[in-house]
Amino acid sequence: MPTPNSQSSPASSFQQIACLRYAVPSILVLVMAFVIFEIVAFDLKNIGVRISEFLAVNKSIDLGYLIKESNARIKWGTISLLYLFTSIFLLVISINIIRHFLTKLPLYVFVGTGVLLAFVWLGYLVYGLSNNKPVSMIFMFTFNTLAMSGRFDGGQLDSIQAVIDSINIFATVIPVFAVIASCSTLVPCVAQGKEGADYYANQVRYLKDLLNAGSVMLLVGILHMSIWLRWPSALLGDTKLVEDINNFSLAVSTFWGVAFTLLIAAYYIPSARILNRRAKAALADVYDDPAEVRQWLKENDLEMSTASQIREIVAISGPLLAGSLSTSFLGISAM
Repeated sequence: MPTPNSQSSPASSFQQIACLRYAVPSILVLVMAFVIFEIVAFDLKNIGVRISEFLAVNKSIDLGYLIKESNARIKWGTISLLYLFTSIFLLVISINIIRHFLTKLPLYVFVGTGVLLAFVWLGYLVYGLSNNKPVSMIFMFTFNTLAMSGRFDGGQLDSIQAVIDSINIFATVIPVFAVIASCSTLVPCVAQGKEGADYYANQVRYLKDLLNAGSVMLLVGILHMSIWLRWPSALLGDTKLVEDINNFSLAVSTFWGVAFTLLIAAYYIPSARILNRRAKAALADVYDDPAEVRQWLKENDLEMSTASQIREIVAISGPLLAGSLSTSFLGISAM
């Protein structure tokens, strides 16, 4: 098992475990998002039922319908493949970070906490599915429509459900471990001076790797959500319902894009500031000139000015922009 940076040992097991507290802001953001979505999307099931009823009496085998639906299905499969790949990539990065910065006992505590939180989220989704909660109805909205369209047999619907179930599990479990991994990048260092500052510079590099991978996964996740919700519009033909469903999809994906952007910001911004502050403290005995400290921070990606964080700001904003990307880039609204 890899050990923490051998040049700069981390603090005690208790101090390492205490870093889990930095996960609280991100968890609170997620909880708030779920609660607000439950409040504002209470009629999601009813909308899906009405669309299914419409399809039941307005089925068409027109060639144009078939091509549009096939187009939507292939695009959904493409984004599903990309989502599964980016999820696995983020999981690998998260595991690597956790193993790199934690000693044995804290590592077990961090992993155990991640497993517990993942089971809580999974339990909520299962409960929501059996009780028609809005978050779970995002899946049923499209799935029921596909079932009522008459375009798919039982085996095909089972295959679609298997892919969606895998995506839902990944979407529930992997972000939890990414947040836990972000906490491990904040394990304090015993050493001070240049050695301690180098340790914090190493931590911020891992933190930014996590930020980039997490942003890509969540961005692709929002694209997937948008495309999944728009799929029924390909079954409806040239009606006003097509535009209404696409606008509805944009509204739902924008909501979760905002939620995921806030989730990323809630772990990255405080973490980067903490590492910046610790590096400054470690360098206090190394450089007498504050300008030299600022230069060192800039060279090691620890500067916190807006200009130096442009790439990170773009990464944080990625999920927020994904909803509109699904419209302009993938061209689904034109189906």
